[in-house]
Amino acid sequence: MTDGFGARHLAVMTRDMSCWQSFIRQLDDVEDFDIECAAQAANAVFDLALRCVETGGLP
Repeated sequence: MTDGFGARHLAVMTRDMSCWQSFIRQLDDVEDFDIECAAQAANAVFDLALRCVETGGLP
């Protein structure tokens, strides 16, 4: 995983571990996290990304 290959957003975040640790702390501090809603949103984003790759742009 590098800036040019793979999960670029994670490569950027993990360059400075304090940034990553801060992100994890923020996730841990969420009290009313709805895992089902988060999963539905993530699936919708990945479905859109797949359609964009397959069609060459936004639908």
